Amino acid sequence: MSNKIVKDAKLNKVSASKEAEKKQPKRLQQNVGGSVGLSARTILLTLGAIVVILSCVYVGYNSLRTKTIVTVKDKNGKATEYSIKNLGYYVYQSEEQYNTMYKSLYANYGMKDFNFWEQGGEDATNVADSLSESIIKDAQEDFILYQQAVSEGYEATSADKKDADKQTKEALKNMTKKQKLTKGLSKTEIYNCILKQVIGERYKKDKITSLKLDYKKIAARVKKADYKQYDFQYYTVPTTKTNSDGKSEALSKEEIAKLKTKMSDLLKQAKKADDFTTLFGKDKDGKAKTSNDDGINFVENGQLIQKDGFDKKIDSKIKKLKVGEISAVLEGEDALYIIKLTGNTSQDSYNNAVKEAKTKAEEDAFKEEYSKNIESKYKVNVNDANWENVHIGQYAM
Repeated sequence: MSNKIVKDAKLNKVSASKEAEKKQPKRLQQNVGGSVGLSARTILLTLGAIVVILSCVYVGYNSLRTKTIVTVKDKNGKATEYSIKNLGYYVYQSEEQYNTMYKSLYANYGMKDFNFWEQGGEDATNVADSLSESIIKDAQEDFILYQQAVSEGYEATSADKKDADKQTKEALKNMTKKQKLTKGLSKTEIYNCILKQVIGERYKKDKITSLKLDYKKIAARVKKADYKQYDFQYYTVPTTKTNSDGKSEALSKEEIAKLKTKMSDLLKQAKKADDFTTLFGKDKDGKAKTSNDDGINFVENGQLIQKDGFDKKIDSKIKKLKVGEISAVLEGEDALYIIKLTGNTSQDSYNNAVKEAKTKAEEDAFKEEYSKNIESKYKVNVNDANWENVHIGQYAM
């Protein structure tokens, strides 16, 4: 074979090899050069994806899992754990109560959107922190009472369930859709929370009964004379005004004299009227108006209790009125009055005072019993880190 033929054969072989290489996919071309292969690259990408997925799963699980906030351990060492599912309704109730109270308060000063939750007190504890402590304290006592009740054989009765169901429905009526989706505020979670409270409260009442308080002795401490009650209706106009500094100051003698003239005119009308309550006429709905253009106001349910008084400048004059009698124009400490006595024999104030005295005696007695013989049986641990993650003032708002 000639050298030329051999040379041509070699050249054709090299050319064919280059042509074949050109036709190969890019990745296979890189393979030929010794780079990472297709199967290895796929494995690395798969492993990377698995790591990312596992990380996401862990983060999701860690954020969604129910974390223990309060642990209550009984004397036998049995521990019961409570999470936000058990505390959510406590937070909701407290936030709603504070929100209603403070919003109304600041709205009166033209501060409707004021963030009161961050406002601190003298001890540098803000509203949210103070409420947080109160919620935990109340919940702990309820948890202990419920566990003690169960340890003494208490079970949910049909009456308990009915009561809890009624309270749950009432709670849900006032909640927004967003609140109902908050952890601890589902219908079932609220019901379970309230049912425990109902059982604990029943146990508390039974325990108070067992203490055998002397109610006659408690009632005897309330002096009937102190609660002598005088009921009346009255028309009144202030004899003070608010100055530029926001402080109250007395009107001038001339201003008071003008008001007395207007009140005297009203008194003449009152003496002739068949209905003392309608001297200002009626509105479009047929209800008696309670104020007029002169700044005079009508109050339906005035009351003087012996021990408290009403207005020390005119109390003695009110007591001297006969039932149905209308007074002259009376000048009190900071207002003028026209008063009609409607009754002086009611026992309502005295009865309420007796009831309050009994309630206070019961609470004081149970507080001592709880501290000595119930709370001491349990050890409570609060996981502050988990509880701090429940942002009071924002949780169910």
